[in-house]
Amino acid sequence: MSLKQLFLLLVFITAGIQSRAEGNVMFEQANALYHSKNYDSAAQLYTQLVQNGYCSDDLYYNMGNAFYKAGKVGWAIWSYRKSMAINCTKNTLDNYRLAKKQIKNPLLEQKEIFFLHWWQSLYSLLTVNGWSVFALISFIIFLVHMYFRLVRKMNLSAMLGYFFLGLFLLSVFLMFIQYYNSINHYEAVVVDRTYFEGEQAQEQERLPEGSEVKIVDKEPGDKKGQVLVKLSDLREGFVSKQALKKL
Repeated sequence: MSLKQLFLLLVFITAGIQSRAEGNVMFEQANALYHSKNYDSAAQLYTQLVQNGYCSDDLYYNMGNAFYKAGKVGWAIWSYRKSMAINCTKNTLDNYRLAKKQIKNPLLEQKEIFFLHWWQSLYSLLTVNGWSVFALISFIIFLVHMYFRLVRKMNLSAMLGYFFLGLFLLSVFLMFIQYYNSINHYEAVVVDRTYFEGEQAQEQERLPEGSEVKIVDKEPGDKKGQVLVKLSDLREGFVSKQALKKL
């Protein structure tokens, strides 16, 4: 490593340490504001940390508490969901459920058809990275099995090899399904006042802040500024893009 490269490495390391230290200071400042009951200011500081690239379950959990105390139910639910995606603790889950109870006129929740729910639960068991790792492990085991069976002439069951090959193919398939779903379908929370316009009906209805929706289409051309979503009661329609915060 040249002297110049070593100098640049030291600069990057120093910048990273300084950035982390500044983040810790801001986090403690936000905590102090929360404990002094300046909930709006604390929420703004937590939000600034997130915008600066900081990410932890504690950060999102504290941010959710600040938004909840400030009366911003939608932002609180979004924050708790982000925290649970990293580390789902009992406290976070309890606060999330408590925030859900504060939604005014909540939407009904209906389950999808059982086999669709089963299918979604299957490919959602692991992330894209998780399925890729599972596929790699399955393929390695298959290769090892084939090596000992065909090269070392060991008396191993052929069905066992086919089993791991099948696991590999299934994992690859589910990985692509999960990837496609993550690219083309999103979950979001209503964090601002907005109205829901059904695909079939022309009437509009107020969508409660804190409602969780699935974004079906990113931004249809004939509905500028709006997105097609599916509600918890399985209705589909358009809402303002600006009123949603994607998870």
